[in-house]
Amino acid sequence: MFTTPNNNWKRFALALLALAVLTPQSQLMAANPTLWELANENKDVLRISTWIHAYHVETEEGLNSAIDWCKKTGVTRVFLGAYDEGSKGELAERETLERARAEFEAAGIEAAGLIVTKWIGELSSHSSMASCYTSWETRKEL
Repeated sequence: MFTTPNNNWKRFALALLALAVLTPQSQLMAANPTLWELANENKDVLRISTWIHAYHVETEEGLNSAIDWCKKTGVTRVFLGAYDEGSKGELAERETLERARAEFEAAGIEAAGLIVTKWIGELSSHSSMASCYTSWETRKEL
């Protein structure tokens, strides 16, 4: 049998057992951080971002759903698509973008705007969606 002077190992084992039994569940949960907590603790190393169409956050339900999804998946920054294929060629309402940005930032998620430059000016010879950025027509329209 393993012994130490004065059988301190027995006291140590009992203290460890008591600690495990008496530790509140909340402290045990803190030892297992959520994905959201890990993302925020490490965003100086790696920041996970996503692009969200402005029309997805026009309603309170859509905005809350987007915020919940970001927190569940560890997304700490969103780009709000002010003009994209989902907007049917129209710019998003300024109020929608400002409200969404404020709500995301209040939830601890950095928010910025984004304009997708598909189908603007002359189309690329390599894609049916991408614009040709060397074309004067495209650059003029941008």
